[in-house]
Amino acid sequence: MRRRRERSLVWLLAAVVLSAALGCAEEPAGERHVARIPRKSDLAWKLESAVYPLTQKAPWNVMWEVTRYPGAQPTAAQQRRADALVERSLASARRNGWFEYEKGAADGYSTVQDHLGTHYGNNDFLLDDRFLDPERPEFLMYYDSTGGKKLVGYMFVVPLDEEGPQVGGPLTIWHYHLWATPVCIENGRVGVIRAENGRCQRGSPSQKSLEMLHVWFVDHPEGRFASRMRLPQELVERLGEAPKD
Repeated sequence: MRRRRERSLVWLLAAVVLSAALGCAEEPAGERHVARIPRKSDLAWKLESAVYPLTQKAPWNVMWEVTRYPGAQPTAAQQRRADALVERSLASARRNGWFEYEKGAADGYSTVQDHLGTHYGNNDFLLDDRFLDPERPEFLMYYDSTGGKKLVGYMFVVPLDEEGPQVGGPLTIWHYHLWATPVCIENGRVGVIRAENGRCQRGSPSQKSLEMLHVWFVDHPEGRFASRMRLPQELVERLGEAPKD
């Protein structure tokens, strides 16, 4: 219990520091709401406290979005912070050369097991205590194109059982995965493999993933922070083009 309180304090401090870096203070928000992906409308939001713990036996993997701003419109300050997060992330990716897959790999990003093969994680960044940091994104998202692997955005995560800060209010909606059978998560940060008979050789079993936030560098039809990974085929075909300023 003490260790968890200490980790929560570290995370709270990190959120305050990030908010200051983006020129903002955290604003009051309501209770957490969740909606299963794909979310059809704002009517899909339900109080997390009313439906949690979420359980299911099938399908194996279900994604849930989570927010403290269900159905709300962003304030001007929230919009500025959301824009700043995208701009700082894009500038970081260019400065580090990560639009070139080979540079991302050289900097420690390697593929992780996912059904689309698009997430490339950096264990050093996963295990540090710097969260939502555009200079140290936990994941790069690369899509295959006719011109090779192309960077389309970042994915940020927070430690298991921690809440992702909505610096952009209702614009920055986080999500998590719920698995029918546990996955082994090491150090509260790194997914290893599925548990066998509920047991892990490494890490601890969990049916809930870390909370995640996408920041897209391409024009995702659902917005710059869309949770769903699938892109329109015509957009994938244009990935070989240089990113726009």
